[in-house]
Amino acid sequence: ATAFGNPYHIVRIPMPPDVLGRYPDEGGFYRTYTNGIFVNKTYLMPVYEEQYDTTALRIYRELLPGYNIVGIDCDETVDNFGAIHCFTKLIGVPDPLRIAHARLRDTENTTSPYPLSAIIQHRSGIDNATLYFRTAPDDPYASIPMALEDEQSGLWTADIPPQPPHTEVQYYIRASALSGKEQVRPMVAPEGYFSFRVLPPSGLEEAAVPGEPLELEVFPNPAGNLATLRFISRQAQPVYIELANLRGQVVWSVREQLTVGMREVKLPVGQLPNGVYRLSVMHERGRISRAVVVGK
Repeated sequence: ATAFGNPYHIVRIPMPPDVLGRYPDEGGFYRTYTNGIFVNKTYLMPVYEEQYDTTALRIYRELLPGYNIVGIDCDETVDNFGAIHCFTKLIGVPDPLRIAHARLRDTENTTSPYPLSAIIQHRSGIDNATLYFRTAPDDPYASIPMALEDEQSGLWTADIPPQPPHTEVQYYIRASALSGKEQVRPMVAPEGYFSFRVLPPSGLEEAAVPGEPLELEVFPNPAGNLATLRFISRQAQPVYIELANLRGQVVWSVREQLTVGMREVKLPVGQLPNGVYRLSVMHERGRISRAVVVGK
């Protein structure tokens, strides 16, 4: 899983053999295309032979829209068991403006806003942050000011309005530091962007039910040792509940089967450090998110 607790999306890129047609398990060199490095809006990737490189270049350009994909001949350096990343390791910046964001995933929710959060930090402080989104590639981006939810951790939040089924939402985040420095995520925005799809309901019952299909109340909040999650469900349904810290790491999770009516689930927080946590409940029609404050 990623640092945010989400599963990795794994893409495989065919690895070329060496000049003798051998792969590493046959004594050949590691001619891998993954030994590259990001430098701002450019990805430097190793290349070896055009007959193999064209496939790798195509895959990278499809995966990284907006990035400039540059191939660097590493046919000689790979003989020494290294390519680009092995030699450069990393390239830092003297005055970073950090934006850490777990991108939104596909959802079936068409009625409630899509909560979004990001940790935004700079040594001078953050002046403002803005969320930009659109629902068609040719549309202009709409802007939504983000709100500072937790100053100590630098947590900023905003909500994208609910969208109808079969919509692809494209979005990015822009932040400005008090020093005047600006940054966006993804780095290549607005040409590149995060995206998620609003899917049609997977259930067989399409009829609308008056009110929300699932309501949630969290109390007490702030909580010391134990918080209670009170659900009111208008249908029997499974839910997946998780609590994550401000770094996006899941610290507690459980699966429950709700019946029609009220159900309470206990949330143990007594062993957690004081601070703000993000509670997420995934249900049949989407996701519910709440901020939970732990204070002892």
